[in-house]
Amino acid sequence: MKREVLRQAAIGDNIGWCSAVCAAHGSNEIDNSYAWVNRAPSPRFYPNVITRLPKAQAAVTKIVHALRQRPEVGEWSIKDSFRDLDLASLGFAPVIEAQWYGGHPIWRGSTKERPWECINTLRDLARWAGAWGEGVASHPFKNTLLADERIRFWRFCRGGQIAAGGISYASGSAIGLSNWFSGGDETVFTLGLTDAIADAYPGLPIVFWSAEREAGLEELGLKPLGGLRVWAG
Repeated sequence: MKREVLRQAAIGDNIGWCSAVCAAHGSNEIDNSYAWVNRAPSPRFYPNVITRLPKAQAAVTKIVHALRQRPEVGEWSIKDSFRDLDLASLGFAPVIEAQWYGGHPIWRGSTKERPWECINTLRDLARWAGAWGEGVASHPFKNTLLADERIRFWRFCRGGQIAAGGISYASGSAIGLSNWFSGGDETVFTLGLTDAIADAYPGLPIVFWSAEREAGLEELGLKPLGGLRVWAG
């Protein structure tokens, strides 16, 4: 799959995932060729606007003016998917510089001996959120997400404790990875999460964005696709 096609798949999958999380909180969404917009308050860590196309300055400016007429939205952010917007004049500041990644994972063998599994109970979701770093009352993941067949919460356990985890979202054309975590020097990539996801969704590319430099991604078949920026204001 070509780089630009993969980037569009990554953006589309991320919009789908953010929409699912926001809808669980009671969203008010519009989606057009330029951007996805949530006109209701988005949960913590999630934007109100994600651009779909480059050179969307004029469209985003109109969106900003419209959202500012809705005081219930409160503080909010914009995910500039192509890192080509200038929003400083509109009162925004860049808070995250990141990179899209994607590709077909390079097969490294069976995952049957790797203890990655998906959770499906409210108790396990609370434990997962605690390991991710948020308490039961403050994490943004509503219980209804467990019933969404597009979403899987993955965990890697050692000694009865969750040592690593992540979330996958199946948009149809790709599988998005988000909210991953691990302890020590190991990462979800060295622990084989992409292998587990490839087992579950054979033939589909994995896509995601990261503000960190993750070592060894290209060896796994996951290549940089282009920059993005998150603005807050």
